Amino acid sequence: WYLMMFLSWEISTFGANTEFNRFYVKNASSYLINGIVLVDANFNLNLSDEPLQALKNGVPLNFVIDIEITRQRRHLPWNVTVATLEQRYRLLFYSLTNQYLVYNVNNEVTENYADFDQALASISELKDFPMVDRKLLSIKENYDVHLRIRLDLESLPSPLKLLAYISNNWRLKSQWYSWPLILNS
Repeated sequence: WYLMMFLSWEISTFGANTEFNRFYVKNASSYLINGIVLVDANFNLNLSDEPLQALKNGVPLNFVIDIEITRQRRHLPWNVTVATLEQRYRLLFYSLTNQYLVYNVNNEVTENYADFDQALASISELKDFPMVDRKLLSIKENYDVHLRIRLDLESLPSPLKLLAYISNNWRLKSQWYSWPLILNS
């Protein structure tokens, strides 16, 4: 009986934060420059109170932008994944200096911001991200790009991780955003 009650509560609250669209992809596109396929994307990132409170108390928040390139299969209902990439950012707050730090995990670049909105704005824009070398893809095939952003719960400290997995306020991720990859431009 308790299990049924918990499952019905979990199912009824699972979509609770989706009505607020806390994380979503505003737009994304790819383009070819010097033989490299680059991607630009803009995200809406609206953190709920619990992650904000944790950040203010010294817990770093990790954001992951997942990117997949799939090849369309002509006579089969599923596509083949040909490449997966991650762009990772770590957001930290230093109460002593009242500064927000955004650390780009991929290229190890750190930027400091005086306020939270500026720090979050830097994470919510992906610009000129190198996705794949054009030579690795066949011009005869059709490809799609899929992209999303999420709060990485696995990177949270262990005591907080369990709470994050059972609370909708921590499960922050966008839907996948997809578009066809054009290789001949």
